[in-house]
Amino acid sequence: MKNYSTYTNNFTYGRDLVKKLVIAAAVACVLGLLTQSNQTLQLIFVVASTLVFIYAIYTIIKYCRCPSCNKVIFFGLFTAAYQLSASIGVFAAGMLSSIAWQFLFLIPSVTILFLPILLKTLPSKSGNGQKVDAFGFVIFGFATTFLTLFFSYMSWWMLVVSLLLFVAFAFYINKASNPFITPAFFKNTRWLRAICLILVFYFVNYALSPIFNAIGTNIYGMTTTQVSLHIVWAFVVAAVVGTCSGMIIRKIGIKAGIVTAGTLMFLGWTGAALCVNSGFVVLTLCACVFYAGCGLMYSPVVSTVLGTIEKDESGRGVGMNDLAMNVSPSIGIAIIGSLLGFTGGAYSAGGAAQQLSNILGIIGGMLQSV
Repeated sequence: MKNYSTYTNNFTYGRDLVKKLVIAAAVACVLGLLTQSNQTLQLIFVVASTLVFIYAIYTIIKYCRCPSCNKVIFFGLFTAAYQLSASIGVFAAGMLSSIAWQFLFLIPSVTILFLPILLKTLPSKSGNGQKVDAFGFVIFGFATTFLTLFFSYMSWWMLVVSLLLFVAFAFYINKASNPFITPAFFKNTRWLRAICLILVFYFVNYALSPIFNAIGTNIYGMTTTQVSLHIVWAFVVAAVVGTCSGMIIRKIGIKAGIVTAGTLMFLGWTGAALCVNSGFVVLTLCACVFYAGCGLMYSPVVSTVLGTIEKDESGRGVGMNDLAMNVSPSIGIAIIGSLLGFTGGAYSAGGAAQQLSNILGIIGGMLQSV
């Protein structure tokens, strides 16, 4: 039976790498703040900090394995922390929108203050841990960045660059001796189907805020700050549900958990589509239902995905999962944002509610199809 020293020894390299990644994420946030005059650079730094965060999660899962941990509980706590941080972001965005939204970069940069606590908590024994494929991550990271930028700016050269980088990445993993993800990984049809589930469910994860801002501004005459003060409670609900999700999933099972979470997400969007004119408090309740589904969804869906791969591939699995969960909603908000721009450039006096309700209904219908 393996003891904890085995896992601790393997974490030596990962511990140092996590430290560097936290610093890199903080630097990316500071650079994003300093490049206020260039939105393209700011978007690049946002994507870069997200990819660095995913890399850190991959590293921790790869090198710090607990042989007796209950995965659904820890995944639930992870999504609770994620949703809580999202609530802070929404609240801060509403407050800072009247000043300069770029100051949002200061919030994640404070993670550097928690570095001493992180280093004190992580194991520090020496050993012979394997190296993480940093070069492969760089290629894949840039390919993903340009793909996200394409959907934000609709510049075709960005799509071409992204496709070329993905081709280069495919060539690299076929030739490299120890890539962070192997070609055989993509031949796992069960994993591919599970990842598609993530791509669909999380496609609309970021879209609620801009749609609710459009509703609040055009129908109820609210400011962005007022809208944020309502939406923030939906993220708080998600954090609470996420905290309890491990216990819930243990009671009802993973399959029932996914169905329940998906149903809540569908009801949230559909309810909002039907209640656009029913008052913003009612819309906030619909948002709470949707984000309750989001909070419940992470733990069972990640457990499902990881159940399709071998245990020694769990680090890669979590990294790819989190990548899908961040890239999919980024693409989703770019596409849905373009719909808002198309219909919302000049809302008619009586047509705003109908147009926005249609968008909400389309998203609800997409979730129902899953």
